[in-house]
Amino acid sequence: MDILGVEMAALPAWKWAVAGLLLMALGSWRDWGVLRAVGMGALFAAMVAALTSASGATQVACWIGCSVLSWIGGRRTRRRDEARAELFAQIPGIRLIGKRGTVTADFRNGHGDVEVDGRTYPARADDNLPQGTPIRVVGADEEGVKVKAA
Repeated sequence: MDILGVEMAALPAWKWAVAGLLLMALGSWRDWGVLRAVGMGALFAAMVAALTSASGATQVACWIGCSVLSWIGGRRTRRRDEARAELFAQIPGIRLIGKRGTVTADFRNGHGDVEVDGRTYPARADDNLPQGTPIRVVGADEEGVKVKAA
């Protein structure tokens, strides 16, 4: 088939696959979404080439179409992830999840203070924990951190 007067020969699937994987790796390494999208398109073209007897023009059309769709979908995902990261950045204790500390003030009615990484934070727990109890941070929100006895 001719595209703009140029004969397009079909490429073997392995060439599309290698190109796709290289483009995706480079796009991930440099965080270039467009390269990841073009790599996804090449992997889709590899599937088309492997599973059908599509002409070179059909393979290129599949590559371009899937690349565009991947790029659009990736942009929407990145925007959603950026909004989620911005929301989490507003919660001061989010970076403390998984860290260990100690109770600095006795818990009463499930509320008290804990020290983690040298700083004191308001905390909640399911149990009333006495001062000096080792804890592990299991959650965070605008009110403080949620802890469990370690």
